[in-house]
Order: sequence, then structure tokens, then C-alpha cells
Amino acid sequence: MKKFMALMLVLILALSLLTACGGNNDNNNSTGGNNSTTPPTSQSGNDTTPSNNGGDEKGYPAGWPNEVPKMDGNVIDGSIHNSDGNISGTATLDGVSKNNVDDYISTLKSNGFEMDSEQEMADFGLFMYQLSNGKCTVNVTFTTDKNQVIISLIKTK
Repeated sequence: MKKFMALMLVLILALSLLTACGGNNDNNNSTGGNNSTTPPTSQSGNDTTPSNNGGDEKGYPAGWPNEVPKMDGNVIDGSIHNSDGNISGTATLDGVSKNNVDDYISTLKSNGFEMDSEQEMADFGLFMYQLSNGKCTVNVTFTTDKNQVIISLIKTK
């Protein structure tokens, strides 16, 4: 159980690092920058959509997989990374309650996701859930000290 918890924390930190270090790859100049609406593409076939660049009306980043339901709330950060059809991404929502998280977990389950693991450390205000549907794994991490949830996903072809 401790190994799993450590693995989960490493995964969350790694995804956070990818999000933070992904950059937005725009080539701003002194006259106002790049007005392109197309996410940058590297020559290796990897696409990166920076934080909410071209996102939807809920604030989720463009490219969020349709089969992963979007939690209602105030999206304050998010990104999607697409590497040859394999997608990883995160969305951070603010002003979320534990009841909102429970409702979202129920929504995931009603959309074909099954609970793989559940870690609730209420004394520390930390709740972590991992659900999957065979092609996509969703991790939901909620902290009560900031009332924020981080939704991270990995989808394979």
C-alpha cells in the first residue's frame, strides 16, 4: 500500500512537472507575439497544447478526450500532451468540495470507468482515486486545504 501511494505521488508530481515544464512554445516578438490558434507541433510527432490554449467553454484544454467526463468547476490550469495518439493531460479546478468530487467519481463510474484504487487520508485532507475503462486511466486528487482537485489522465491508442 505504501509503494502504491508513493507511485501515485510520483505520477502526480511527474504530470505536474510535465505541465509546468511544457512551456507554450510561442515565439513572441516585440510587436505582440504569435496570434496563431493552432497548438505548436514538434517534428517528433508530439503535440503540446499549453494551459487552456483554445480550450472549451468550461475551461478545459483543447484535446481533452471526449470519453473522460468534465467535472463542473473553475478550471484554473490544464494541459494536454499528445504523443503519436497517446494522450496525457491534467486539469486543476478550484473551489471544489468533497461532495463535488464524490459526484464526479459517480459520473465517471456511470460512464464506464471502474475504481482501481482509492486512498482517503482525511486527517491530512488528501483524497486520491484512480479509475479506468480499459483505454483510459483517470486519477482524481483532492485536497481540502485549498479546495482544489487535480484530474490527470492517460489515454492509450
